[in-house]
Amino acid sequence: MTRRWMVAGVAAGLLMSAAPAEAQAAAGPINYTCGPGINAHNGIEVATTQRSNGAFAALVKSTNRPYKGQNVFWVHGGQLHKGDRISLDWGDGYGHGYHACQDKAKGGGAHTRGVNQPSGRWFRACLKSSNRWTCTKWFGIA
Repeated sequence: MTRRWMVAGVAAGLLMSAAPAEAQAAAGPINYTCGPGINAHNGIEVATTQRSNGAFAALVKSTNRPYKGQNVFWVHGGQLHKGDRISLDWGDGYGHGYHACQDKAKGGGAHTRGVNQPSGRWFRACLKSSNRWTCTKWFGIA
């Protein structure tokens, strides 16, 4: 079943490691990632990771190509507990240029900032809940 999301902010991610490494997070905006917010409004869920405590993180793709004719990706988290983290992991090549846009939950829901999708960019959604990371597989979607 596909869920559709309405959000005010956006984000996205990439690469091939088992869990996001907080030390690898990008320091500042890279190609508008984790930088200026892009208001994509509408999106469609690509993949979701969920924990047994009900917390989930969904990788969401815009449906209206809001950034220079490109789609934007972000992560939406729900049923989060205080201190849970969500991450939009992304990169521009197989094993190259890994970055993460993260948000820490205050409880309830959260979402990351948006990242555009030029050719060759990969994304995944990750969730840290109960002190353990779980992630979706990587997606390179045109």
